[in-house]
Amino acid sequence: MLPRKAEAAEPPPRLLIFNTPNGCYRPAMSSSGTGASYTLAPSLRPLAYADLLEDVTLLSGLDNVPSVPGGDVHSPHVQLLTGGPFTGPRVVPFASAGQSWDQAISARLSASAGIPPAIVVSAKQKEVSDSDLTVRGQPSLVQHYLSWTSATTYVRALRDPSRIYEVLFGISPGSEDEVTARATLARKRTLIDAALPQIDALRHRVGARDRATLDAYLSSLREVERRLARPASSCGNDFILPEVSNLPERLQLLADLAVLAFQCDATRLIVLTTDYETTSAPYPWVGVPEGWIEDDVAVSPRRASTLRKLLDSTPYHLGLSHHGNDPDKVAAIRLIDEWHVAKFAALANQLKAAADGSSSLLDSSLLLFTPSIADGASHSPYDLPCVLAGRGGGAVTPGQHRRLATGTAPFFDPGAPDQSYQGTPFSNLLVTLSDVLGSPEPSGTFGNSTGRVQLR
Repeated sequence: MLPRKAEAAEPPPRLLIFNTPNGCYRPAMSSSGTGASYTLAPSLRPLAYADLLEDVTLLSGLDNVPSVPGGDVHSPHVQLLTGGPFTGPRVVPFASAGQSWDQAISARLSASAGIPPAIVVSAKQKEVSDSDLTVRGQPSLVQHYLSWTSATTYVRALRDPSRIYEVLFGISPGSEDEVTARATLARKRTLIDAALPQIDALRHRVGARDRATLDAYLSSLREVERRLARPASSCGNDFILPEVSNLPERLQLLADLAVLAFQCDATRLIVLTTDYETTSAPYPWVGVPEGWIEDDVAVSPRRASTLRKLLDSTPYHLGLSHHGNDPDKVAAIRLIDEWHVAKFAALANQLKAAADGSSSLLDSSLLLFTPSIADGASHSPYDLPCVLAGRGGGAVTPGQHRRLATGTAPFFDPGAPDQSYQGTPFSNLLVTLSDVLGSPEPSGTFGNSTGRVQLR
């Protein structure tokens, strides 16, 4: 069964944000030169191996919002899509800057054109429960959450592939009895219709802490209600979910589902995190590719053995990102960075291979690679190493490096950059992406934005 195609003459624009945790080793992610005549950064080499240099735009000089008093060095993860300071987790009650960009534009697109809501997914290696991570009754690691429906209500990323499939396509994967599946959906609608007024009434009779919990639950119910109200479609019904047991398998499955969702127009916006911020998980599958180049020299078998042991033992990802300039840890975190870039490149090529009208999904879509902090060692939010794959239906002219800053950001100084550095707010890119997706920001701005980013 082939996915249905959009009826419009021009395929609609889509966007997937590919977010990686714990920053990176920023010096090896820094390309030199601008325009089409640039020199690719060492840790971005997987883009060249995947033959994608004519399909990507390198963006440097984009700054996330710095942490504020009461925040945490990983607070920029919350701030990336909210465009403003995050008060927490050490301040109770915590508060983000408000509704995140993905949720805001998703609401506008749904209201104006009936476009399916955005979906937030994660390939994280373990589920993080609030009950395990609380301080004075409040989640102590709310900086895990990238997407927010309000200042105090975060969106928990979906991790279970079956649940993700059901949210996207409305029925359980591989369902043979579509009549039964649709009857189940009808019962869900009835239950939700009955529950919403009761929960809404209850929230006015509880304290602030319980009200925040109810708000999160109400938000999730209303999201389900919006999706259940969509017309039934058979697109994607024949997709079989494989069993997955580790992050690489889960990430590949999410990539497959993302391509299918775009083909079926099940959503136009996906926020995908490869793992949760501050993850300390090992990365034994990264390995050391044969002939891997370190400082312009092919790594020796003995050196490769040392790095393999480091990737499969403590201090794991978070500890490796805090490398302290130790050569072994730096090499190991670079290998993890390159693995992330390679997975991004593989997804871009999946979109490139998928037809979309007379072009490809990559031509009509955009795929944005970005961590939330630029450098894992200093937790610097300045000069994020961003890569934009695709053309967005003609909104982007790829094959270039666009430098959006003057001066050099100090990657190893957790304080503010010196006066010679002047970057561009990441929110400027979000405002530009709103234009690409066909729903410009009503006020012309978002968060701390000061303008737009030139992508053509």
